[in-house]
Amino acid sequence: MEDHKIIHYSDGDISLMTDINDLSELNGIKSDSYLFLASRKGRLQIDINGNTHTIKEGERLTVLPQNFTDNILVSVDADIVMLRLSVRIVSDLIREHMDKWNRMIYICKAYRMSAVKNLEEQMQFYYRLILSKTMNPDQKYHKEIIRTIIKAILLEMLSNMETDQCQSAEGENKTQFQFNRFLQILSSEDVKHRPIDFYADRLCISSKYLSVICSKVSGKSARQWIDEYTVEDIRYHLLNTDYSIKEIAYRLGFENLSFFGKYVKRHFGKSPSELRSIRNKRNE
Repeated sequence: MEDHKIIHYSDGDISLMTDINDLSELNGIKSDSYLFLASRKGRLQIDINGNTHTIKEGERLTVLPQNFTDNILVSVDADIVMLRLSVRIVSDLIREHMDKWNRMIYICKAYRMSAVKNLEEQMQFYYRLILSKTMNPDQKYHKEIIRTIIKAILLEMLSNMETDQCQSAEGENKTQFQFNRFLQILSSEDVKHRPIDFYADRLCISSKYLSVICSKVSGKSARQWIDEYTVEDIRYHLLNTDYSIKEIAYRLGFENLSFFGKYVKRHFGKSPSELRSIRNKRNE
């Protein structure tokens, strides 16, 4: 069988590929983007962080950034669609809902959408719509139109995840409930860069127990979650606002500019001013 794929759209932050029957490029890698995989025909099996997931016709799977994919098997009759979105574009498109998105999608870890009739019809509508728009790349506001459709897809996914989570809430154990509550508190705070004790006190548990809960449910420590949310806020403020670097440091809870600079350098590999220059170049 000849391996092939059709690239309908690619702009650096977004790429849409269809008619894929070979995903060997994803074997043994850690993705730096969101990968949304859908089976139009056939079957796909993939290991994500060592756990095997299978989707068949009409089903979809989300692979999160920094997740490790391996042992990919695709049936001979497969027709896979892959939408790749950078972390930055997801944050930009659904910024006002990013706290809920992070909470839902990380709780789900590898989010699998089943072939529910109404959901399938809705996703098919978006699929046809975005394909029709990619056929006219010279259209005025083409990039903005594509991104608006992508935003609608992300919000549909978020709505579906929240519905699934509500339906399973009755069977949620205490550990899962406390972890979910921790993410709710963390995402709602304007200043997220705080000691673990701050969040543990809000939950009326010890900081050690909070870390145990986080590791057990998500595989990440409480400090890793706090840093992850803090980093997301830093990225947004440096790339999307006109606040000075000093103002951003103050708003996000850093005691001084020097400490903020070291934190940014450690997590991004760049200084705050270097990150800010990315936004300036983008706007030129």
